[in-house]
Amino acid sequence: MGSLSEVLRVAGLEGDVIDFALRSVIPLDDLEGMDSQALDLRESFHARLRDRGLNHLVLRFDPERFNSEATIGQNLFFGVATEGMASIQTMVSHPFFRDTIAVDGLAQDLFALGWQFATQTVEIFRGLEEMPELLQWLTYMTPEELPRYEQLLARVDRSSFAVASNEDRRALIRLAFFYIEPRYRFGLLTQELREKIIAARHRLRRNMPQELEPLIQPYDPATYLSAGTLLENVLFGKVNQRIGNADQTLREIGRELLAERTDLRLKVLKLGLAHEIGPGGRRLSNLQRQRLGLARMLVRRSLYYVMNEPLAGADASLQQQMIERILAFLAAQPQSPAVLWVLANSELAHHFGRKVEFSQGRLLESVPEALNEDQPPLRNLNTAS
Repeated sequence: MGSLSEVLRVAGLEGDVIDFALRSVIPLDDLEGMDSQALDLRESFHARLRDRGLNHLVLRFDPERFNSEATIGQNLFFGVATEGMASIQTMVSHPFFRDTIAVDGLAQDLFALGWQFATQTVEIFRGLEEMPELLQWLTYMTPEELPRYEQLLARVDRSSFAVASNEDRRALIRLAFFYIEPRYRFGLLTQELREKIIAARHRLRRNMPQELEPLIQPYDPATYLSAGTLLENVLFGKVNQRIGNADQTLREIGRELLAERTDLRLKVLKLGLAHEIGPGGRRLSNLQRQRLGLARMLVRRSLYYVMNEPLAGADASLQQQMIERILAFLAAQPQSPAVLWVLANSELAHHFGRKVEFSQGRLLESVPEALNEDQPPLRNLNTAS
């Protein structure tokens, strides 16, 4: 894995692979001690935030406070659904849950919020069923559900809780669980409703029937969330999206800490490499696919490497950075290989020992190039064209 880790770094994929791992839920059988290591990383992560005066970048889970960056459902259940939506479906259909949210009129409030949320969603996305590139922003409802909610809205209005069917009530309350005020900004979440949700949170936890307890794993600062992603376990809270570049700053701190923990870092890379990227890398960006192609090439030892505009479309600074890293990596191999690189940007030809120019299949020019003093020399066949 050490050599593969270096290839990922050189190809610029290491950060992406780590991000894939952080967004993965690790099966219990594959933890290999990562649960205790993740808890240690959680403690170190928040200690480093405190030391740098950056506590405000993460809104930690607090049983007495409403987390404005978490969904209403996460705030209400104050934990991770162990079986995703199946757990939520079972919970909201149980009489205990219905009785718990009936107190203080919370059920009616969630029904009205769900109705408004559905109304706004239908108005925004109506007629876009044939435009999947826009529907990708609809993360809390499937495209198939959109017309169903449109039909539901034709049957009830926001004050129809008393006469609505149980099915319609559950559908709107369940939709309300996905609402996050800072993300959607529809102005639907009042301070009074926040306080009602916190009160209901305590009632749910205090009186939870035994058969429902396995459905939700409570947030506990000393416990690994087995149904949560690795990122959720490390953050133990939500990123404060109102702070500019918060994600980038937190990512940099996380990578610093992983660099200090070689064993955990290698486990994280292994987890990220198992990430499903879809047929032909469909779930990757174009740049990620290009970098993956470079990594597949570099991981194989050879005396000759031929690259045909492997970074086409990337900006000039990134192309230069990647060329420098790749050539340095290859020059450090036990047998320094020859490299033939077809450049998308001829201004980068100075990295190579010889420049060859073609036009319409004909050779125009072939001249040696002076290498930078800090560029490790490769074999004489290194050529840019």
